[in-house]
Amino acid sequence: MQLSVIIVSWNVRDHLRRCLQSIKDNTNNLEYEVIVVDNASHDGSIEMVASEFPEVKLIASNVNLGFGTANNRGVEIATGEVVFILNDDTVLTENSLRYVYDRVMGDKTIGVLGYHLFNADGSHQDSVRRYPRLSDQLLMLTKVHNLWSNLKPVKRYLAQDFDYSSEQEVDQLMGACMVMRRDVYNQAGGFDENFFVWFEEVDLEKRIHDEQNLRVVYTPETSMIHVKGASFKQWMSLKSQRMFNKSMRTYFLKHYGLMRSIPILLMQPVSLVLAGLVGVFRRLGGNIQRFKNGQS
Repeated sequence: MQLSVIIVSWNVRDHLRRCLQSIKDNTNNLEYEVIVVDNASHDGSIEMVASEFPEVKLIASNVNLGFGTANNRGVEIATGEVVFILNDDTVLTENSLRYVYDRVMGDKTIGVLGYHLFNADGSHQDSVRRYPRLSDQLLMLTKVHNLWSNLKPVKRYLAQDFDYSSEQEVDQLMGACMVMRRDVYNQAGGFDENFFVWFEEVDLEKRIHDEQNLRVVYTPETSMIHVKGASFKQWMSLKSQRMFNKSMRTYFLKHYGLMRSIPILLMQPVSLVLAGLVGVFRRLGGNIQRFKNGQS
């Protein structure tokens, strides 16, 4: 087997259907398999895959394993030389799998390859960031980046100066699209299962770069559509903030140590208060809008 596509899915049946169909419609001249790891969906996703895509290998978990752990379960049964970590809310528009297989097999300096993503409306989508630092993550926790996105630490972290028209080595690629040789993935030990969601991709990419001396590469030579956050939108802001905070703690303690992580640990309770306030204002705004609609 040349390539194994691993798709982790959670309650996005229609997105998953489009993703699987786009792979079938656009992939040729390649021996490949698709593995779906379903994280205890209750929207009929499992039944849809089994009935409409019987060729797909399906792992139906009765609990939500999280992104990294579910991907590891998928790779465990994969047989491809190349592993393609793909989000369930993506749509292939060309024979991307053949291209990325040839690239990572032909250039052994590449540890992880990702490519150009577009929003559903065809507009460009940012998919590259730099390594998290204390300064930018503190700003992210306080939410000030939503008000002043031109702050230098935020601009650096979000790679706002990145040129998406040219192939480059990068710090981190969005986890929606990560291609690597199976031996690279195995040597890294796969995703760290201490992360439930968020920061797991940058942790894996950083370890592959640092420990195996391989490059993380963005290329614009092929592209696909990414709806972005279809599963995450189902979580309330406070719940998602808790998960984000836990992953951030795990990342900083792992890569920076306890002493350098103390400011992050101290700021996280504040971020929960702010996330709670955001949730209150959103609900209040929704109630006001519904009241206005009822009066019109």
